[in-house]
Amino acid sequence: MDHRKKLFGVGICLAAIVAAAFFAGSIMGRSLSFVPPLTVLGDVGEVLSVRDIREIGAPEKITVEKRGYQAVKLAALIKKALPQGPVKKIFFVAGDGFTSAIEADGLDQSYLSFTRDNGWVALNLRHPISANAKMIQEIILVADSASSPNRFTVQNGRDFLNLTVGQLYTGMVLSYPYFEGQAVVERAGRTYEDSVFTRRRVFRLSDLTPLDREAQVMLWGEKGEYRLVDQSGYYELCGNYVNYIRPETREKMEKVRWAVINPPLANIMDTYFDGTHYLEKGENVLVVLLDGVSCRDYQDALERGMAPFLKKNAGATEAMGVYPLRDQVWLASILTGLPPAENGVLAQNGKNLTASTLGTKAEELGKKVLLLEAGGLLPTPGGIPVGDDNGSGSADDEIYARLLKSIGDNYGLTLVRFDSIGAAQARFGTQSVQAENALSQIDAYINEMVHRWPGKIIVTALPGTHGDMGDHLSPERLYVPYLLLSGKKSE
Repeated sequence: MDHRKKLFGVGICLAAIVAAAFFAGSIMGRSLSFVPPLTVLGDVGEVLSVRDIREIGAPEKITVEKRGYQAVKLAALIKKALPQGPVKKIFFVAGDGFTSAIEADGLDQSYLSFTRDNGWVALNLRHPISANAKMIQEIILVADSASSPNRFTVQNGRDFLNLTVGQLYTGMVLSYPYFEGQAVVERAGRTYEDSVFTRRRVFRLSDLTPLDREAQVMLWGEKGEYRLVDQSGYYELCGNYVNYIRPETREKMEKVRWAVINPPLANIMDTYFDGTHYLEKGENVLVVLLDGVSCRDYQDALERGMAPFLKKNAGATEAMGVYPLRDQVWLASILTGLPPAENGVLAQNGKNLTASTLGTKAEELGKKVLLLEAGGLLPTPGGIPVGDDNGSGSADDEIYARLLKSIGDNYGLTLVRFDSIGAAQARFGTQSVQAENALSQIDAYINEMVHRWPGKIIVTALPGTHGDMGDHLSPERLYVPYLLLSGKKSE
């Protein structure tokens, strides 16, 4: 009987040991099955967080140095991330900071795999062995800055710098401990505190371009909002966009696209306020908008004698436009005196004005309104589309004829938009003879208007986004001339 009890006791112990071993193995198995996320960011339309290689595509078996891998093509991962422009470079960033970078062409023998011993690994069979990075935590895609829409632009006067988010990630970046909050508890008459931080990847504008200590910066966001800030804040990289943060005040602006250093005081939105001022004084107002005339274009035209009337009779103020650089977007801000984020028009085909316009203001004052342009009219009082009846390639001559005919019809507010300059630039080039001739013709129009218009004349410009130019406009087009003239008939 005692012998049986001993055997039973030994059996219980063995069962317990087996159960413990099975439980430990189960725990170990679970820990081994953990797959750390692989993040794909930079110049991508979608930031990816991959935990299973099958999320990328069907794995294929490859052999590298006599070792087998279940791998997927690196090109499949890039495609899944929706690259913003042609990808030029790929960076593999390991957990210890080791980074390997390869060119983005010739990827037919480049793979990605996950192993238990080395985590996420890059297998670039045509590249040096150092390109086979291990323990990868991030893959950063860097697109061509000249064509990628995923740009962060810094403008300092006439100088500007276009950098993609991917380029910013691979440049000078700090890991900033951003204070999130503090918890406090009382235990046995003693106070215990815990402070919580998150690490954020940030940079300052002074890391990108020289800045005076007193410089002011105007930031434009993706949705057409703007904010004037000083240099105390940081710019945070957030996957595929940039935020502005000021840790000490918790101030934040999301998806910043443009930083203008020491912006000019004048803005195209001043058209609304100047126009309202003169309308309320009882004067008639004529607003003349020129497509595609930047301050540099205007100055070049004066120096080369292409605009003799303006050179002799008018000094232009440098005015800043709004973001995005689209004709329809700028027209909405000119008519409302509000940035795109507040007037509702954020795209070239946008017509959803959510604010009253200069035309509405004129009507409230009992004045007749006339708006003349070739097409794409915003919903504002007095809009009349004018066609290119004579087939000259522009409706400017028809618009001008209609304007002269309307002068005797007692319009209190007239707005005309001439697009021949921008159209010629888009078709023949910014320095083409056709663009210069169009500008000279507009100069002659303004000359006659000054002699015939009974009131004030405001002249400013639109960026000239004809065709696909709007996505790749030079940042210098953010600055346009702004002129305030008095018609001879009102003197």
